Amino acid sequence: MRHKSIITAVLLLTASACSHHAGRYVLISAPAVDTACDGLTITRVELTDSSTRVHFHLICDADSWVTLESSAHITSKGVCYPMIGHEGLTPDHKTAITGNDRELDFTLIFSPLPSTATEFNFLEGRAAGSWCMLGVKLNENITANSYASN
Repeated sequence: MRHKSIITAVLLLTASACSHHAGRYVLISAPAVDTACDGLTITRVELTDSSTRVHFHLICDADSWVTLESSAHITSKGVCYPMIGHEGLTPDHKTAITGNDRELDFTLIFSPLPSTATEFNFLEGRAAGSWCMLGVKLNENITANSYASN
């Protein structure tokens, strides 16, 4: 019986510690960008301790195919942060952009940027026509929520 009480106490302490875990969550809506691609915008950036999520909106003038290179990454202060996930667009696969809207929303997930980062560059690849967005600002239009322990 005593053994069961000790296990229960340990589980309760562990659950309590996990529920009070401090975590970073910063949301930047429509960040300013020094150099952008035609038709591609960043609608928001989410910074957490585990990832950097960059939400994109693409508008094409005509029906076309879009291919995202799997080598897409972001850089900040000379450090490369690789893509670790994606939503809405699969790397190295053609995606048709057709119809009346010719728009596509997608999210790319990268390794986390440090909390000291103030901007980053998005680089899709080295081929002609690859997406490139330079000087994406992380210090404008910031809504920050930090989940601190009580």
